[in-house]
Amino acid sequence: MDHGSPTITGHCKVLIKVIDVNDHAPEIKVTSNTNNVPENAQVGTLITLINVIDQDSDANGEVRCEIPSNIPFTLQMSSENHFELITSEPLDRESVPEYEIHFVACDFGSPSLSSNKTIHVLISDINDNAPRFSEPSYSIYVMENNTPGVSFFAVTASDLDLDQNSYVSYSFLQNFVQEFPVPSYLDINSMTGAIYTLRSFDYEKLKNVKIYVQARDAGVPPQSSSVAVNVIILDQNDNAPVIISPSAPNSSALLEILPQSAAQGYLVTKIMATDADSGQNARLFYQMQSSSDPSLFNVGKI
Repeated sequence: MDHGSPTITGHCKVLIKVIDVNDHAPEIKVTSNTNNVPENAQVGTLITLINVIDQDSDANGEVRCEIPSNIPFTLQMSSENHFELITSEPLDRESVPEYEIHFVACDFGSPSLSSNKTIHVLISDINDNAPRFSEPSYSIYVMENNTPGVSFFAVTASDLDLDQNSYVSYSFLQNFVQEFPVPSYLDINSMTGAIYTLRSFDYEKLKNVKIYVQARDAGVPPQSSSVAVNVIILDQNDNAPVIISPSAPNSSALLEILPQSAAQGYLVTKIMATDADSGQNARLFYQMQSSSDPSLFNVGKI
């Protein structure tokens, strides 16, 4: 516009280009999330869908995303600025029950701006572990003539799974062991694993018996394991010696006739006895209990 009379004006168009600066950090939006993942999930199972938006332009608006490398998950780009978090390795809840995954998004501006988000993933249990006994086998010693109805031992088993999958019950695997009727002599508490005797053992009839105990969990399908329990019966000195020679009918007195010429040291008779017990309990000693003339006879070793 000039100052003449009349005033004359001129017009022009001025274009102002605003140059972008990197003043926006990427925005992370979780559009779909599975918080619980079964430990038997196949490799490639989708966990989370993530959308990353950066309001800047050009390099300032381009983003890259990262998660830690030491976890069994990986990121996969499904479309521009859209990412999928998927499993990259088999999972094991008993080793790692949950993950805190730190998701980081960075742009390519200078200086670069970044945002992060923590994604919590719980690994749910499946019944993939059988109960384990505390020992590979057991050897139990029980004195004969034991009191029936008393618990003499308890087996224990543990299960690494959770809840119902870890509930353990116990039972005997077989009813007979070499004609030994297990239910007639032994019982087991299905909840505690305590083993009880139902009858007294007789060492002279049964010296040992090997039974198998099963531990079974309550999962679907159930898992089980078994262990051998060797019950060893200990001898008790409950049998008196029995003289087998010389034998006297009807417990009558035995008559031995000696020649008049019998000298000192003459063998009158040889006494033999046996004892049904074992070890020290069966070791026998002989002595004379009574005699009308103790000076005439003596019991000695041959």
